[in-house]
Amino acid sequence: MPTQYTHCATPITGPSLPLDVGDIPHAITTGNNVPIALIDTGAANPGTSGDRDHCLLHGTAVASVLKSIAPGADIRSVRHSPHPERSNGTVADLVNAINRALQEKPTVLNISMVTCEDTPQLRDAIARAHKQNVLVVASVGNRGQCDEKTAPYPAMIDGVLAVGAVEPRHPDPTTGTWDAGRVVAHYNAPGPWADIYAPGGPVSAQLTMDGKVHTIVGDPQPFTGTSFAAPVVSATAALVWQILPDAPANLVRSIMLDSAHPGGASPGTSVPIRVINPQAAVELALSHRDKHTFPPSQHHKPDQHAHTFHSEDHTLELSVQAHPIEPVHNDYSVPGALSLLVFVVGIVTLIARALSSERRPAFGNTDNTRHGADCTPGKPNTSISSSRPIEK
Repeated sequence: MPTQYTHCATPITGPSLPLDVGDIPHAITTGNNVPIALIDTGAANPGTSGDRDHCLLHGTAVASVLKSIAPGADIRSVRHSPHPERSNGTVADLVNAINRALQEKPTVLNISMVTCEDTPQLRDAIARAHKQNVLVVASVGNRGQCDEKTAPYPAMIDGVLAVGAVEPRHPDPTTGTWDAGRVVAHYNAPGPWADIYAPGGPVSAQLTMDGKVHTIVGDPQPFTGTSFAAPVVSATAALVWQILPDAPANLVRSIMLDSAHPGGASPGTSVPIRVINPQAAVELALSHRDKHTFPPSQHHKPDQHAHTFHSEDHTLELSVQAHPIEPVHNDYSVPGALSLLVFVVGIVTLIARALSSERRPAFGNTDNTRHGADCTPGKPNTSISSSRPIEK
């Protein structure tokens, strides 16, 4: 029996909305044949293969952003939830989706969703991606999706490139140019979570249905949120990888971070944020290609202290070498009674945690993941942002 959809999105058609990323050097690179796996609600836009869906439009909008920046990329859609009519799911669902996506052997893995819970199973799935030299890009989520000061996952797992959103620029009518300022979007999840920022919309989606392509600008809320910032970064990585096909994921990550333009101060600090710049990233990638050669098919863990690649006359350090740690001569004459006390307290703590974990599901709450569409307090949630419990 076909799936009965009970709460499909309400598509709003309109003119195509330009992406607020500046010029994209498509004459040089389109991300041709670079495989990007998209874990989302399914995607039904032109040129995307894999799981399709015409009901929930979130994945289609994310895939449309990918295609706009990297039109030559090979985008493969993997549905996150085993229930096609539901936008959210569990962390277990996300782990299963990551495992399915890795079977497609992607170069980039885009995850435009968050969970507020860290689990060993999720970390293991991300570690498997890193072992395959996959660059994992994840949105940090929006305000209200996690409690304030609660870290979003998988964005905060080591090696994942965490993406926040910036407000759109506006044209200056007096000069005919765009305002160059970039500030963190009001809906961005508060906290120091993002490694890099990108425009979070509004964006439009190209939806293929009944043999026609429809331009959708909302569901009915506009497509705005960190969900739509993440694919800007993922697609830029594809542009870089076409130029440097043998580069390790860590180098592609470094190129995008190093070529990013400074924006406004990060919330609570005076440090400027980094805003993705596709053209600058491509220029830096071309510079690397001209100066260096890379060993083919290398697979590196993203968080190693340094990766060195040899050219004919010198080496390139991809990250700062850790400084040698000077040995510290400690006095270990701690009384035996204190050591015993620490041991006993540790055992009691482990027992308490074990008892606590037995009282909750293996992957936490039954509704653990949320897509990063704007859910600003005071605004109605989109169908993607709604927090609907899932009965298993």
